[in-house]
Amino acid sequence: MSNLRKLLIAGVLAIVFAGAPLFAAHAESKIYFGAENFSQNENGTEVTITITRSISDIMDIFRTVSVDFTTGAGTATAGTDYTETAATVTFGAFRLTRSVTVPIIDDIYAEGDETVLLTLSNPVDAVLDDPSAAVLTIIEDDVIAACGNSFVEIGEQCDDGNTDDLDGCNATCQLEICGDSIINNAGLEQCDDGNAVSGDCCDATCQLEALGSACDDSNTCSAIDQCDGAGLCTGGGSTCGNGSLEAGCAEQCDDGNLESADGCSATCQTEFCGDGSVNNAGLEQCDDGNIVDGDGCNATCQTEICGDGFVNNNGTEACDDGNIENGDGCNFTCQVEVCGDGVVNNNGTEVCDDGNLVDGDGCNATCGTETCGDGTINNAGAEQCDDGNIVDGDGCNATCVSEICGDSIINNAGLEQCDDGNAVGGDCCSATCQFEALGSACDDNNTCSATDTCDGAGLCSGKGSTCGNAKLNARCGELCDDGNFLNADGCSSTCQTEFCGDGSINNGGTEECDDANTANGDGCDSSCKNEVAVADTEAPADDTTGEDTSVAASGGGCSLIVR
Repeated sequence: MSNLRKLLIAGVLAIVFAGAPLFAAHAESKIYFGAENFSQNENGTEVTITITRSISDIMDIFRTVSVDFTTGAGTATAGTDYTETAATVTFGAFRLTRSVTVPIIDDIYAEGDETVLLTLSNPVDAVLDDPSAAVLTIIEDDVIAACGNSFVEIGEQCDDGNTDDLDGCNATCQLEICGDSIINNAGLEQCDDGNAVSGDCCDATCQLEALGSACDDSNTCSAIDQCDGAGLCTGGGSTCGNGSLEAGCAEQCDDGNLESADGCSATCQTEFCGDGSVNNAGLEQCDDGNIVDGDGCNATCQTEICGDGFVNNNGTEACDDGNIENGDGCNFTCQVEVCGDGVVNNNGTEVCDDGNLVDGDGCNATCGTETCGDGTINNAGAEQCDDGNIVDGDGCNATCVSEICGDSIINNAGLEQCDDGNAVGGDCCSATCQFEALGSACDDNNTCSATDTCDGAGLCSGKGSTCGNAKLNARCGELCDDGNFLNADGCSSTCQTEFCGDGSINNGGTEECDDANTANGDGCDSSCKNEVAVADTEAPADDTTGEDTSVAASGGGCSLIVR
């Protein structure tokens, strides 16, 4: 081909494929996959992968360029699903496409569609363009596999027709071997600690190492490590208790013993209130594993008791006022004092507490003392009634006794007109405490009155007297009875014997006078006779008048003349 012809072809290709100018300053070709995705059935023998080159200018078509092609694992496996392929693909002058063949392996396992990663790299005298990576999909043509179907398929090491462990072929169809952490009973394994190493109590053949065999439990704080005969390595002894603080072994203290309750526990931890161990050295009385009050052991690890000021909810305390005294709202057993508990709560409003909430027994349902007039009948106090006051005459008297006819109290509420202290008629207040009619016969209990009658207002009064009936009634105070009501006849108008000195001249007797005494020298002597006396008749020396100076004095029937 002549140079002129080559030049014309190159110019046309540059215009058609790249839209590039006819002349550029050493522009490079671009290399890329002909597609982003390729596919091939699994039963196909190979797949062709196309790689494309685009030129940049008319001179680029004359250059030889190359690129590296490789396959990589996606979900497909090299050697069982495809043949791993790597090649350097060269584009000579005028070459715009090249292809690479990747062999496909048709296996018998149903694995589903699988992928292979395709990559371009290391371009020479060219540059990579998109897509420089692509995916090859191998389309499955086999039936889907499953562990437990008795067929050993891809990914399976065995298939014993089940999905059970411990029978030599495990639930994922992998062979059970010593060191896989599964004890294979079918393989007579006694243990399986995930390795095939001896000296760890499960030997390299997965058999238990003898009791007491040396081992290492990886704990530097245990003194002696030995096998327990069941596949476990346990540390015997400890550095705790040797009197030396081993901080690396998590010791907080070491007091040279393995005893608790002395400030340093048996595990060499500092004992404190709330750790659940009673520290006698720390003066703890209790330790319930917390520092909460009210659960029997308080926040300072002292036993909570009634009277310590803490309400012990875990006990039977309902209150705790810091003492064990009654009558202050919280009693000596730390129960809230309430009306009816038998304890008088002075801090409350109780004045009494008889152990119940019953009215009428002296202490009412609100623990107040029951009194006459409070409206509650106090049976214990012998109240018959209680109308809320202490007023007589309303049916319930001032001492809370029911007012009845005959109790001497006029019960206005009961329509009594009178009440003379009995329920007997004939005394001017009838048996029903009503006034008996004016003039009704009665007895005023005075035997000295002639006629007793009611006054219509409840009173019995006597009229007339037995004096003057000529019958001596000594019971009525009569000393005499001359059948009349005259004085000065020896028996007075009140039937009293008249005598000298009583001030009344007894005409029926021998009295001439009666000056109400029995003294002599006063004109009426001691026997009530008139006294007579004659004075000196000579005139006084100084009397020059010559007049009559006589004075007459009368004393009863006696006259005294003085001149």
